[in-house]
Amino acid sequence: MEKENILIMKNELLKVKEKRAKLLKTFERIEELKENKDVIEYIKLENQDTEENRKLVLNSEEDLITQIIQKYSKEEEKTNGIYYCLGKNFHGYKSQKNIYILNIETNGSVPTAIYKDIENSSTKMINTEECDEFEKHHRVINNGINASITEYLKIQREFYNEIFSIGEEETVRRILKKYHCEK
Repeated sequence: MEKENILIMKNELLKVKEKRAKLLKTFERIEELKENKDVIEYIKLENQDTEENRKLVLNSEEDLITQIIQKYSKEEEKTNGIYYCLGKNFHGYKSQKNIYILNIETNGSVPTAIYKDIENSSTKMINTEECDEFEKHHRVINNGINASITEYLKIQREFYNEIFSIGEEETVRRILKKYHCEK
């Protein structure tokens, strides 16, 4: 064997032995720390630091309520029949994930009003000629020119916050009175 190869192998062996000695000290220290109460607590807490838990902490309370509403409300479920009017005279609308986009070209489409149930987010598309009849039989929150999906979500969260704290019957009474849609 050449002297050069022997020297390379010797140096490699020294490096590996050095690294091994450092690792042994590291592993010994780890074993010592495993006995420390503060370290044990830290490890338990560190295990709770998951992406899911971080999202939960970072979400606002409003976002949490909205997520729970979406998870548990069912469109076919009976509600108190309180609707929010998102607007009337929509022509050629497109709906994507509760966002309504107006299409300027009407193509002969019938003007439509959009109502959303504040309890289960179901949407009713009503011919504007039938709005008066719909509003006779349902309780409708009309914010007129200020109607928006943001305002709808605000009212929906308010509704559920109150249900959670004071109950359904009192909440319905308060919402109807506050938004002037008592029948």
